[in-house]
Amino acid sequence: LVACSEGKRCIHSAPYTVPVEIHQKTTEGIYKETGTFAKLYKNDYYTVGVPNTIDGQTIGYLYASSPSKNLSIFLSEIFNMFIISSGVVLFLAFAIIFVVTSQMVKPLKEMSKAAKQYGEGDFSRRVQIDRNDEIGELASALNTMADDLSIIEHSRRSFTANVSLELKTPMTTIGGFIDGIRFRHFTVG
Repeated sequence: LVACSEGKRCIHSAPYTVPVEIHQKTTEGIYKETGTFAKLYKNDYYTVGVPNTIDGQTIGYLYASSPSKNLSIFLSEIFNMFIISSGVVLFLAFAIIFVVTSQMVKPLKEMSKAAKQYGEGDFSRRVQIDRNDEIGELASALNTMADDLSIIEHSRRSFTANVSLELKTPMTTIGGFIDGIRFRHFTVG
């Protein structure tokens, strides 16, 4: 070890020598380690080493170490920010989805109520939707069906009333004849 950036606070012992294996790995490229750097440190450090070359000739090695605790704190803070921002984004996404879904489901609920009324024979309800999508087409078809069913129901009631009236007149006449025959039968006999 030739120099240390910590000056007089240097925790490295002056006779410390970087092991040959680490120098060989550094010569092959950038050396990276998370650990005690060949037991130089008591706690884990992030260490990076690079060869220092001039004209292709290695004249030395530069190693930089930083306590892993500092980076762990930094990563923890980033993780906390990520969690908080993710929570906010999820909350906003759910709120937007709720509003959009409510707007989509509202006309379907109205159509469901109208269909139930139609099933009970009340065709007066109409679905009011001002949309040009599939839901608007469905509402329009439901309203058209209600109009058609209303006309059919009115025709059925009119037909039933007419048939009833038409059958009532001959039945009254027949009933009158029967009463006359019965009256005659009792007076003669």
